[in-house]
Amino acid sequence: MAFDKALSLLYEACGSAFSGASVVVGKHGKVLLEEVLGWTGYDRYGAVVAPVTKETLFDLASLTKPLCTATLCMISCEQGKMRLDDKVKMFLEESQGARLGDVTVGALLNHTSGLTAWKPFGSELLTRFGEAVAGTVFARRYVLEEILKEPVMGGSQVYSDLGYILLGFVLERVWQMPLRELFQKEVARRFGIEEIFFVDRSDSACAIPKSRFAATEVCPVRGRVLQGEVHDENAFVLGGFAGHAGLFGTARSVYLLLCALVKNLWRTMEKFLKRDGHETYCYGFDTPSRENSSSGEKRPDGLIGHLGFTGTSFWFEPENMLGVVLLTNRVHPTRENMLLKEIRPKFHDAVWEEVLK
Repeated sequence: MAFDKALSLLYEACGSAFSGASVVVGKHGKVLLEEVLGWTGYDRYGAVVAPVTKETLFDLASLTKPLCTATLCMISCEQGKMRLDDKVKMFLEESQGARLGDVTVGALLNHTSGLTAWKPFGSELLTRFGEAVAGTVFARRYVLEEILKEPVMGGSQVYSDLGYILLGFVLERVWQMPLRELFQKEVARRFGIEEIFFVDRSDSACAIPKSRFAATEVCPVRGRVLQGEVHDENAFVLGGFAGHAGLFGTARSVYLLLCALVKNLWRTMEKFLKRDGHETYCYGFDTPSRENSSSGEKRPDGLIGHLGFTGTSFWFEPENMLGVVLLTNRVHPTRENMLLKEIRPKFHDAVWEEVLK
């Protein structure tokens, strides 16, 4: 298959919408297209610059929600450790007496808990205590306690990072191990996918050179360009891993993980993909909005997907394992760069034209 039209859109955008990108298109578990372009960053902003390769690791940002947190919830349900209608207070004793204690796992997964979208816990802690606070018991306890104080107004869907941070804590209690280890053991190793993982802030011996990571923002709080460390400040203060953000990976690893979910967890996954009357979000995944979806207008039926703040995305049709993974670093050097928003639906339409003809 020729994807000239789709790729030309990316090549035209490279250097303005992002410094580098990696794309994979697959069907029935086989990769039809794997293309990389651009550079890991711009040297004028302090990035370690190298050509993007198939092994370049991108900060997946909110793709962590479906690929880690929802996936681990599926596995927990499959093994009888959790149910979608279980309440938070069954797992977090700190939530006893809080309104959030009566919120269900399912409501956190499909964004109907009533929690607000986001709070600047990370920047507040870093401003007060400096980077030494990141990953400490104090920081993790502080974030959990602050979330549990939040008011909840259940019913409608409000996309919430806080709900997924809370789910990360729930999963750690259920399995009695840190989320980063849990993901590696129950997801990455189980499915044989190596190039998707959390970069643990406490692991000073990380042997991966910065040149393998796509740079993200010049962070005003941390005072440097971020490369090989999580962009999301709330995930950073939690140690580099959290239920809402923190995963790094390659485009191929994202596609192969989605295929592994269909092959190994389909009976449970099918239940998670029900929207239950809500407009867009199911349990862990997004679905295309009726208008102006990043998945384009020529998309197939049955798509699930997710976007990541750093410029990452996937759209995936489970029945045929038809997937498009687009990883960029659109926030390098600044999150104010919104050019990708216009390019992404055009790119997807060009891909669908080719694979569906």
